[in-house]
Amino acid sequence: MGLGLDLLQYVAASAIWGVFTRWKEKKGATDDTELTASEYLNWPALAFFGGKVIAVIWGYVLLLLYVKDAIKFQ
Repeated sequence: MGLGLDLLQYVAASAIWGVFTRWKEKKGATDDTELTASEYLNWPALAFFGGKVIAVIWGYVLLLLYVKDAIKFQ
């Protein structure tokens, strides 16, 4: 789950910023043009990042619970 969300984070960010810069280029932006972008463009990537962190933490919790039950301490 964590790796899937990691992939989605990078794919979403790359697609969003690729489309945004291409759109600005078609409107006449050059390398010297200062671009302004909405803060909302980062939200999908940030959502996937947050999901990734939660999934990895949950995975470690489940792993530790399994190890606790699997190892018999005497």
